[in-house]
Amino acid sequence: MSVKLIAVDMDGTVLDSSSGLPEVNRRALEIAYDRGVYVVLCTGRTMTELYPCLEHFDGVRYAVCTNGGFVVDLKTGERICEQLLPFETADAVLEAAERFDARPEVFFGGRAYLDRIAYDNPFDYHIGQFKDLLARTCVPVDDVRAFLNDGRKSVEKMNLFCRRLEDRDRLLDACLGFDAAVTYSIPGNVEINSALADKGRGLESLCGFLGISGRDVVAFGDSLNDVSMLEFAGMSVAMENAIPEVKSVADMVAPSNDSGGVGIVLMDLFASDNRKDFDYE
Repeated sequence: MSVKLIAVDMDGTVLDSSSGLPEVNRRALEIAYDRGVYVVLCTGRTMTELYPCLEHFDGVRYAVCTNGGFVVDLKTGERICEQLLPFETADAVLEAAERFDARPEVFFGGRAYLDRIAYDNPFDYHIGQFKDLLARTCVPVDDVRAFLNDGRKSVEKMNLFCRRLEDRDRLLDACLGFDAAVTYSIPGNVEINSALADKGRGLESLCGFLGISGRDVVAFGDSLNDVSMLEFAGMSVAMENAIPEVKSVADMVAPSNDSGGVGIVLMDLFASDNRKDFDYE
């Protein structure tokens, strides 16, 4: 395959557990930039959550955000495509979440609005690892459902954070009844998007915009929300720390995110290539 685009999930994949970029990943991505290979961030994050990490990715121009809710040109701010969750569906999801003590986060206009109880007590809702990021990027809201109802806004994405981990699967099952894309990426959370939005569709739209075939894409991921992206790519790589569902669809398994698995795999590909166009056999 002739690799023209590298699609990387962020948390749990190209970033380590401290949200840093391992040195081997940095070196490998710089080689990709130098060779003219597109590197695309494919993430559940919205723009405000993405910005604090962009210092690690100087050569990245495009991102698939909020699990495919929109695809953005980071240089111009242009949204190449967008799939929003209708207000009526979002409101029904929030009503269901109330039965499970699941605190919501909603994304629209490129910003994140998080339930104040979860914002103030992130470890109780299993998002403590993102405490600093939340403090920098989220707007705390006393009543997210009332806030959303005030403007009857369509949303880019919703996160639901369960206080009890054992409630997550029951909430997941409840949300599967809505006309929406339902997935998860960390313990205790459920992620809701438009039924037409997922990372695979977002990446496919970007590839169409850039004139790149899916056969020429290498994708890396670790969580359920990465499966559609891995299925689209010509070469798919799961991290060692990935859930079994991701490993089952991947062509290969890389070392863990904390070991710099993305960079290790890319370096192996570069080392096996003696030609400038970065072919992988």
